[in-house]
Amino acid sequence: MHTTSIQVRFSDCDSFKHVNNAVYLTYAEQARIHFFDDVLGKAIDWKAKGLILAKAEVNYILPILLHDKIEIDTKCVKVGSKSVRLHYSIWKLDKGARIEMCNGETVLVGFDYIANRSMVIEDNWKNLLLP
Repeated sequence: MHTTSIQVRFSDCDSFKHVNNAVYLTYAEQARIHFFDDVLGKAIDWKAKGLILAKAEVNYILPILLHDKIEIDTKCVKVGSKSVRLHYSIWKLDKGARIEMCNGETVLVGFDYIANRSMVIEDNWKNLLLP
């Protein structure tokens, strides 16, 4: 499990100070980048090969507000031959408690940027991604 702190920005919110639903995917993207940096490190040359988003699913539980302190837990739940599934939980920190505000999953596909086509997930990536 990997945890990333996220700052809610004024521009993330609507006129009622609720975080816009599309911004939740941006938060997941930020958490995913930190997750890959920490878990995969230099195992991937992102200019040549990497992972691209194929599917995103979001389950909204409670609205995130402008001044909420939030963090996201990210974990890899499955690695297939060409895809990786990540699970996210977004938590509000409130007086020492963690309240789940949202959860979801993304599916990413291995991609060879030089050949411009999908690719099999390399074994060294699998070994690093799976717990």
